[in-house]
Amino acid sequence: LAGINSKVQLFSFLSKGTGSFELQSECGHHGHIMVLYMQSRGDFIIIGDLMKSISLLMYKSLDGTIEEISRDYNANWMTAVEMCDDEIYVG
Repeated sequence: LAGINSKVQLFSFLSKGTGSFELQSECGHHGHIMVLYMQSRGDFIIIGDLMKSISLLMYKSLDGTIEEISRDYNANWMTAVEMCDDEIYVG
């Protein structure tokens, strides 16, 4: 899982069989200004954005997608994010 500029991208680590490995993109989510902070717990991902506050994403392995399920619509600059448990997120 990586935050690359304005996108959250999930990669899989694959063996090529010759002792070499490769990262393959599985899915992503875009719509952020700049992903600065990221935490994950199970299928849940929280994103601390440069200007768009905090967002809660969910990885759906059956669909192979990452979807936004909640966000703070206020324009807050994040300095950190943390998942305290499955229901409490701090930004």
